[in-house]
Amino acid sequence: MTRARSKRRAFTLIEVLLALALLAGVAGGALGLLSDLTRRQAHIRTHSERSLDGGALIDRLERALQTSYAQNAAGEPGVRGDDHSIRVMHRGVVGHAEMAVGDRRTLEAHWSETDHVVTGTFSGDGVETQSEPLARRVERLRLRYFHGSRWLSSFDSVGAGELPSAIEIAIWFEPAGVDASTAPETSPLDDRIDASLVPEEATDLPTRSPDRVRTMVVPDAPGASWEVGG
Repeated sequence: MTRARSKRRAFTLIEVLLALALLAGVAGGALGLLSDLTRRQAHIRTHSERSLDGGALIDRLERALQTSYAQNAAGEPGVRGDDHSIRVMHRGVVGHAEMAVGDRRTLEAHWSETDHVVTGTFSGDGVETQSEPLARRVERLRLRYFHGSRWLSSFDSVGAGELPSAIEIAIWFEPAGVDASTAPETSPLDDRIDASLVPEEATDLPTRSPDRVRTMVVPDAPGASWEVGG
């Protein structure tokens, strides 16, 4: 009787050990799956945030260019910028044939190399100047200006005597979670510009393709753009 009871206890102990081992395996698999799902969720959230940030920056700039002008009454350039900042003076209401008093607006966008944020500053007649981040975690911002027959890294509409024909904006977000194989947005204008006219790239640009790129045609350029803005 004693030997039989001992055998039953040993068999029960083995079953417990097997059950614990099985439970540990299931728990490990579940934790691995949960970790993978968490990483995927973070990756999707990051891409979503970047898409919204990049879209907000591009949308604000593109809307301002729709009603931009080359020079205001004080002789200030309506479009002035370099490779990482731009200022656009424009009308507040799309479709105005002439500049109305109180309708002047200014958009300034500037990329900070230290905090990697593109900040937009909005001002105009009868409105309080406001600043807000338009894109965060931006590793590099590049702006280019198409004038005459070539791309320029800086532009001044007073010095040029007219608005640029187009402005290109390229955004590189911080590398974490970036899919470098994703094809960037393009514009039909890119196919009409001779590649030999594109200036040499700046040495501080990332080696991978930009995450967002858009070429925006300026409607009033070049002939009808020389219009004093008020």
